[in-house]
Amino acid sequence: MTNRRNRLSTLAGAAVIGVLATGVNAATVHEVFHLGGHAGVAGSHSYTSGDLKLTVTAFKHNKGDLKKQIDVGQWSTGLGAQFKGDKDHRVDGRGGDEMLLFSFNREVTLKFVGVSYFDHDDDVEIASYFMGKKGLTLDEYNSDVDLDPWYKSTWYYNGSSDDHGKVWLDKDEQVTGKFLGIGSDHKHDEFKVAAIKVSYEHIAAIPLPAGLPLLLGGFGLLALLRKRKSA
Repeated sequence: MTNRRNRLSTLAGAAVIGVLATGVNAATVHEVFHLGGHAGVAGSHSYTSGDLKLTVTAFKHNKGDLKKQIDVGQWSTGLGAQFKGDKDHRVDGRGGDEMLLFSFNREVTLKFVGVSYFDHDDDVEIASYFMGKKGLTLDEYNSDVDLDPWYKSTWYYNGSSDDHGKVWLDKDEQVTGKFLGIGSDHKHDEFKVAAIKVSYEHIAAIPLPAGLPLLLGGFGLLALLRKRKSA
């Protein structure tokens, strides 16, 4: 009798687990944010793409550690950072290194960065942050990530608005979190962030009308076995 009860218990448990296991589906979702516009200088700018919501702010930073918050400007060619007396509308290192902070409504991985006003001296700083007891805390910092010309060509990219650079981040350069940073660390790093691509894991529930009777039957069988055991 004990062996039979154990077999029934195992079958009932397997039925429950099997039905529950088919109730979710995980998939990697990729979203691209084109950041250009005509909103001008403000404390922040917001975007939506698919299920993702994004707010961009700007800070001065020291090797990734965020310092004073400054303004972020949105132009047709992308986003830049500005503070009082700053005449440069790009992300740059003149008067202090600048960092754009990308705050998402869920954890994402940064895959790609596209910039305008690119020249061959430019590179980017890539960072991730988490919300600690004292606010945003630096988690990971990748310095001097090289940018490539958007289009392979023989002419020199001199930093004009039509000169675009890009980087597909290698696995060891990718950062993951709800708070990601893209910035400069040198006065000769000068660019606007025109686009980013991120990814995240989406877990979707699957309707289970066909498996529902099996699920209920499994629960009922387990309840019956417990009742017999206690009797």
